[in-house]
Order: sequence, then structure tokens, then C-alpha cells
Amino acid sequence: MDRRKFIKSTLATAALAATIRPGIAKANTGKKISITNPYAKVDWDKFGQYKANLHCHTIMSDGHACVNDMAKVYKDAGFSILAISDHDCVIKEKRPKELLEATCLDKNCISFITWPWCDFGGKSPRTHGLTGIEACELTTKHHMNSYFNGYSLGANVKNNYGYTEDQQLDEVQRRGGLSIVNHPGIQASWNQEKSLQWYVDLFKDHPADCLVGMEITNRVSEEWDGFDISLWDQLLAEFSPGRPVWGFGNDDAHSHNHAKFTFNVFYFDICSQANVRQAMLDGQFTFCDASRKVDYTKEKIEDGMFPYINSIKVDEKAQTITIDAKDYEQLRWITAPKSSKPIGDFLTSKQPWELGQVVGDAKTISYNSPAVKNYLRAELIHKDGKESYRTFVNPFGVEKI
Repeated sequence: MDRRKFIKSTLATAALAATIRPGIAKANTGKKISITNPYAKVDWDKFGQYKANLHCHTIMSDGHACVNDMAKVYKDAGFSILAISDHDCVIKEKRPKELLEATCLDKNCISFITWPWCDFGGKSPRTHGLTGIEACELTTKHHMNSYFNGYSLGANVKNNYGYTEDQQLDEVQRRGGLSIVNHPGIQASWNQEKSLQWYVDLFKDHPADCLVGMEITNRVSEEWDGFDISLWDQLLAEFSPGRPVWGFGNDDAHSHNHAKFTFNVFYFDICSQANVRQAMLDGQFTFCDASRKVDYTKEKIEDGMFPYINSIKVDEKAQTITIDAKDYEQLRWITAPKSSKPIGDFLTSKQPWELGQVVGDAKTISYNSPAVKNYLRAELIHKDGKESYRTFVNPFGVEKI
């Protein structure tokens, strides 16, 4: 076969394969494109949108509200899903006397998570009209939230810091739970920032069906966004499309009248623990963030405040993603950063790594563009005076074969 016939035959075979394999289309560049869509299961005409906070504290650790008050305030503010993630254990003096079974790695330590709520002076989530999520914040090392299992390390034990993050995640996985990395760039006396390679190794060593993602919006100061968001972009550049790293927005409330104005929005037909868990695995949610704090005892999340997603749809034949939304002035499509090299000291810099590249601003984007690398995510922005309100769309994995 001469060279021209060989090339023609090869292209014809590739085109045929593209029509046979679902989710694969032949790009204008001659490459096949595979798209991983976290919203593929969403029926935008029928599914509900459910607000969720997956990280907050009560008087059972270092919060300032009891379980019932925290639940009532979030329900009244328009939330459907709430995880109370008290630190590692319930304060010794506040533990119900009948709870005496050790639930941590150190069997000499008795520690408990704030679950079920009715065992800690609260009503059941259903009584509050909420879907409650079993949770605990593991804080003896890098802070991580653990969900859907009873694991707690027990920070009440003096010098109980021998268990590494890897050991803790292994235990969460053994118990069938999920976990996320909390506020990676927060600067505080109790927190030690980590290098990019440390996070890469953590997500590489623990599977996506346990370590599902990380908090992107947890703090009020937008000037520190660069740390968390640039870290997210770097991890997505490293792992997409094969290993998802979903983004979360949690207010980390210790007081419901002085909380970070950030939350998640889940999309499914029925609001249940099982559906929340599956959506956390699939990335089937967005998250919202404001540049200010909120007093949930006085303010609800009103229509028009945050960019609102009507639908997110992938057209595999046209090789496009379209976001239909309202209440925003700016939309940014973002792909992998140009470089993974540090641009600042991760111990002191507000943005130690390059952010992802902006590759579009229209509601529809072609994912076969040469500018698009191995993932695409979106941010929608609404401005109200000096304040900004953002909605983040979880990343689409893009594979060019």
C-alpha cells in the first residue's frame, strides 16, 4: 500500500471508531476526544437543586451553638443538607455518659463524632427537615473532613499526633467513608502549609472513591483565593481526566452569625444520604462563594444573589459544553496552567503556583480547541457593589487521543 492510501485508510478507521465508541468524537485536529462529564446523570428539567454545608462546628467541639440551633438556622436559611463536623471528638465534659465505646485507632482513647444528632441533645435531621450527613473533622495533622463513617482520632488525648494523614485516610477507606482535604492554604499557628508535591502524593496514594476532593472556598479573604484555586488547578493538570479532584465550598462555621458565605449545590431527584454520597463521588454539584461573611440568623440566600445554573449540557457530536445560567455578568472557562513550576514560596505566598488559563468567556465552548488541555472548569461571577458572588462548576475531564 502506498503512503497516500495508508493515510486515507487510517483516517477512515479512526472515523469509524469514533461513531462506534460512545462518548468519543473525532476532533478537527484529527485527534479523538473523550469528555468526562460530572453532570451526565442530571435531568435538568426534573432534578432539584439542594444547598449543602458539609463543614461546621457546634459546642461539642469549639463551636458556639448547640446542635439544634445550628440545624434550625441552616434550615431557615434555605439549606437542605448539613454535616456537623466537630473536631476529632466530643469534648469530654459534654459526652453523654452512655456512650463509652472507643471509635478511634488509639483504643485507650474514647472519642465520638457528633452523630447521631439525637445523642447530643439535638433532634434528628429529618425532624429539622434536613438531610444530615455523618461527619468529623480530623485535625491532628492536615485538616481533612471524613464522611459516612464513625471514625475519629481523638484530639483530646495529649500528644496524640503520631497518626499520619495516610493512616487516617486508610482508616476512612477501610470503614467505607469519603474524605476531602480542608482549607489547604489557610495560614494559622496550628496549620503548616504543604508543597504541591505533598498534595500530589496524597491524591496519588488514595483512591478517588475515598479521597474525593478538596475545599476551594473556605475563607473570607479573596486575596488568599490564589493558594487554594491555584493548587486545585495544578492538581487537575496532574490528574485529569483519569482521577477526579472535585472542588467543595464549605463555610467552616463556628458561629452561625459569622460564617463564610460559601456552600455547595447538589443536583438530584431525591435529597437523601445515598444521593449525596453518590454526587460527592461523581462531582454532581457546584459550589458558590461570596467575598463576605453572613449572619444566617438574619439573612437567607436570595434569588439573584449568586449566579444560578439552569443547565450544563455536553454535545458530544459538536464537541461543546454549554452552560445556561442567570444572574451573572462574567463567565470564565479555565483549563490547565502553563506551568507547574512554583512562582512563590508555598509557606508564605498567597499564590505559590500558576492559576489555570482562561480559554473562553461565552456560554458555549468547544472542547476540541487546541487551547483546551486535559480539563475544563467554569466560574460565573456576579458583582453587587464592592462584593462579588461566584459559582464554580466542577471540572470536565478532556482526553485527546
